[in-house]
Amino acid sequence: MNESDISKQIQQMVRFVRQETEEKANEISVSAEEVFNIEKLQLVEAKKKIRQENAYVSILYPMIIAIIVSTSIPSQSSLNPLKGDLQDEPDSAHGPVEQPY
Repeated sequence: MNESDISKQIQQMVRFVRQETEEKANEISVSAEEVFNIEKLQLVEAKKKIRQENAYVSILYPMIIAIIVSTSIPSQSSLNPLKGDLQDEPDSAHGPVEQPY
């Protein structure tokens, strides 16, 4: 083999190695992008779920507070429900009370 043939063979091997390197780099890039997109989708879905839960809680929270307040603090009318009725009418207006038998 002469020097020209050896030089051609070396250049052919260099081109082959470069081509293989470029193909491998492309495969790695495509794989990395797929992994990135999967991770991104999972994060977007998790964020969406958190927003839905926050919206649900923001709707329920005021209702829960209203229920707690309304059941824990009795109003004046619930403390003495008959007081208002007795004050509105005099005792003589009712007449004698008949007991059912």
